Amino acid sequence: VTETEGAAPEAVRFQAEPRPRLQPPPAAAVESRGATVRARLFDRVPLPAVEYYTFDGQKKGLADFVALSGAQAVLVVVQGSWCPICKKEMTALAGRADDLRKAGLRILALAVDAAKPGAARDDVEAARGFVNELKWPFDAGLAYEGTLRALAGVNARALYPERDLALPSAWLIDAAGRIAVIYSGPVESEHLLADLRGLNATPSPDWAFPFPGRHAQPLFRLTAAGI
Repeated sequence: VTETEGAAPEAVRFQAEPRPRLQPPPAAAVESRGATVRARLFDRVPLPAVEYYTFDGQKKGLADFVALSGAQAVLVVVQGSWCPICKKEMTALAGRADDLRKAGLRILALAVDAAKPGAARDDVEAARGFVNELKWPFDAGLAYEGTLRALAGVNARALYPERDLALPSAWLIDAAGRIAVIYSGPVESEHLLADLRGLNATPSPDWAFPFPGRHAQPLFRLTAAGI
């Protein structure tokens, strides 16, 4: 571009869709990862067009699952059969199934075993065997690359630019179909139950930012002159 010569070209901002890395890290790397990121969103993210497969091969829409669940909230968990932390997390959630149901929660666990090029029947059977072994008391299915790309996009828009999609990861969806809490790492049942309290009320700073102190809004009056 040369100054004063001709019209300025139109600037078009390009935003690539995040592509999560699907290769699982070795078990030692998974075990040594840091603490879980638990982010309550004040500006909740509308549920994008996310699809998944049932174990019998039917493609389903996550929005339909949420709408037809009849629950106060839905937790979507992404996990892999090879991931020891995933097994520990899902075992703990299964052990609190009654408490979670009483709180109005329904859970959908999506396996990433077949979310890779050249996935075979053995990958599907590994995922199916994993949930059967755990006697998983909630819903389960299969994620594919499009599922993970859409969910990674939620994280990128709400929290930070493209990063690896950790295993396990989870998203808590409110009754209005909005993503309200993002978990990167294993979800603890006590944190989940705490997040469910007040989830479907009007989002407030007190719910989204659990920090000590007081809000400064009364100190800054937004009058017409101030604006």
